[in-house]
Amino acid sequence: MEWVDVGLVGVIVTVLIAIIGALCKWAHWLGGHSKEHEGIDKRFGSNDTMLAEIRADVKVLLGRQAAVLESGSPLRLNDLGNKVSLCVGGKALADELSDSLLKELRSSNPYDIQDFCQQFFKSEYVPPDELLDTFKRCAFEHGIKLEQVHAVCAIELRDALMELVEQQGEPAAQ
Repeated sequence: MEWVDVGLVGVIVTVLIAIIGALCKWAHWLGGHSKEHEGIDKRFGSNDTMLAEIRADVKVLLGRQAAVLESGSPLRLNDLGNKVSLCVGGKALADELSDSLLKELRSSNPYDIQDFCQQFFKSEYVPPDELLDTFKRCAFEHGIKLEQVHAVCAIELRDALMELVEQQGEPAAQ
């Protein structure tokens, strides 16, 4: 169970763009030779239909790789991530968990707090059955993986912990 790898999504998008470009070039070439190859349209359908199907397939593939986090620093939720957080009650869960975890992180820097939260949701946190069902329902409704729901909760927990550390007069070490 790994976190969303933005590099993998970039590679997939690059490959898809290259394929679409090659298909467009092929369609252009085919259009110039249509008299010689009239049977191809009958066999494979029109170029417009074929390109529309390819576009639909690309949208489906990209939709499956939907990210819940914005790239950049610090990590933050994007629109989908905010919707997922609302769906699972991410802020309330973070508030509930943060008090008991604060003592472990009181003098940690922001990166370590973020890393702790990611690892916590990746391998330590076991939600009650009802909450796990909510996580799964939300993942299904938004077309994402359960790990992405955990990533959203980790960011919410990080923010709650950072706020608590600052409120207690001990800003997280830089």
